[in-house]
Amino acid sequence: MNNYIEINFEELKGFNKLSKNAKKLFILIYKKQNSNFGIDEKSNWIPKKVKEYRSYLRVDFSNGEWLHYYANGTWG
Repeated sequence: MNNYIEINFEELKGFNKLSKNAKKLFILIYKKQNSNFGIDEKSNWIPKKVKEYRSYLRVDFSNGEWLHYYANGTWG
């Protein structure tokens, strides 16, 4: 059983422009990050847009917040 909200990554704005490694990183961190939220918070943290930069991914969420996803598997 998944502990995160499943999304269609292909429908996420910017996902198809990511490199192959960035796509893998994004999926890994999203699943880990969303799993850490309580049931009531998960739906507030649905990615709406992602953009790849040299040392991180910028991810914009449904609640208006954004985070950086880093190559070491962390976010902030």
